[in-house]
Amino acid sequence: MRIKFTRDYDYTPSGERRVTIAFKAGMTETVKRECGEAAIAAGAGVEIKPFNGAPLEKVDHDGDGRPGGSRPKVKVDQ
Repeated sequence: MRIKFTRDYDYTPSGERRVTIAFKAGMTETVKRECGEAAIAAGAGVEIKPFNGAPLEKVDHDGDGRPGGSRPKVKVDQ
Protein backbone atom coordinates (compact mmCIF):
# COMPACT_ATOMS: atom_id res chain seq x y z
CA MET A 1 0.00 0.00 0.00
CA ARG A 2 1.41 3.42 -0.97
CA ILE A 3 0.80 6.29 1.41
CA LYS A 4 1.59 9.99 1.18
CA PHE A 5 1.99 11.27 4.73
CA THR A 6 0.29 14.62 5.24
CA ARG A 7 1.69 15.13 8.73
CA ASP A 8 4.32 13.46 10.92
CA TYR A 9 3.24 9.98 12.03
CA ASP A 10 4.79 7.37 14.34
CA TYR A 11 3.85 3.74 13.64
CA THR A 12 4.34 0.86 16.06
CA PRO A 13 3.70 -2.59 14.49
CA SER A 14 1.23 -4.72 16.46
CA GLY A 15 3.56 -7.73 16.28
CA GLU A 16 6.65 -5.88 17.54
CA ARG A 17 5.83 -3.29 20.18
CA ARG A 18 9.52 -2.44 20.77
CA VAL A 19 9.79 -0.79 17.35
CA THR A 20 8.51 2.61 16.24
CA ILE A 21 8.87 3.90 12.68
CA ALA A 22 8.68 7.67 12.21
CA PHE A 23 7.28 9.07 8.96
CA LYS A 24 7.67 12.77 8.16
CA ALA A 25 5.03 14.91 6.46
CA GLY A 26 5.51 14.87 2.68
CA MET A 27 7.03 11.38 2.52
CA THR A 28 5.53 8.91 0.05
CA GLU A 29 6.24 5.33 1.08
CA THR A 30 5.15 1.76 0.46
CA VAL A 31 4.05 0.44 3.85
CA LYS A 32 2.30 -2.59 5.30
CA ARG A 33 -1.47 -2.40 5.09
CA GLU A 34 -1.76 -2.20 8.89
CA CYS A 35 0.43 0.91 8.91
CA GLY A 36 -1.34 2.54 5.97
CA GLU A 37 -4.81 2.01 7.39
CA ALA A 38 -3.71 3.32 10.80
CA ALA A 39 -2.18 6.45 9.23
CA ILE A 40 -5.32 7.13 7.21
CA ALA A 41 -7.53 6.61 10.27
CA ALA A 42 -5.36 9.03 12.26
CA GLY A 43 -5.66 11.63 9.49
CA ALA A 44 -1.90 11.51 8.88
CA GLY A 45 -1.90 10.16 5.34
CA VAL A 46 -3.74 9.43 2.12
CA GLU A 47 -3.53 6.34 -0.06
CA ILE A 48 -1.98 6.73 -3.48
CA LYS A 49 -3.63 4.55 -6.09
CA PRO A 50 -1.24 3.13 -8.70
CA PHE A 51 -1.32 5.08 -11.98
CA ASN A 52 -4.57 6.80 -10.93
CA GLY A 53 -6.50 4.05 -12.71
CA ALA A 54 -5.01 4.82 -16.12
CA PRO A 55 -4.33 1.91 -18.48
CA LEU A 56 -0.69 0.85 -18.14
CA GLU A 57 0.07 1.39 -21.84
CA LYS A 58 -0.89 5.09 -21.48
CA VAL A 59 1.36 5.78 -18.47
CA ASP A 60 4.75 7.47 -18.88
CA HIS A 61 6.86 4.90 -17.01
CA ASP A 62 10.26 6.47 -17.62
CA GLY A 63 9.56 10.21 -17.41
CA ASP A 64 10.41 11.06 -21.02
CA GLY A 65 7.02 12.66 -21.72
CA ARG A 66 5.77 9.80 -23.91
CA PRO A 67 3.52 6.93 -22.81
CA GLY A 68 4.94 3.46 -22.18
CA GLY A 69 8.40 1.96 -22.45
CA SER A 70 11.76 2.85 -21.10
CA ARG A 71 14.57 4.87 -22.55
CA PRO A 72 17.05 3.00 -24.70
CA LYS A 73 20.25 1.96 -22.98
CA VAL A 74 23.36 3.96 -23.84
CA LYS A 75 25.83 1.87 -25.79
CA VAL A 76 29.43 2.12 -24.69
CA ASP A 77 32.21 1.33 -27.17
CA GLN A 78 34.92 -0.82 -25.64
